[in-house]
Amino acid sequence: EGRGTAPRWSPDGKVIYFTNCVEKDYGADCEILAAKLSP
Repeated sequence: EGRGTAPRWSPDGKVIYFTNCVEKDYGADCEILAAKLSP
């Protein structure tokens, strides 16, 4: 809840990009994660 950002699809629609940062905890240091979908 209130964690990271809303997921975003990659242009090819195969990967979801999101961040795992919580602003109040980590400030501007956000790790960008990419979740690949299984077929």
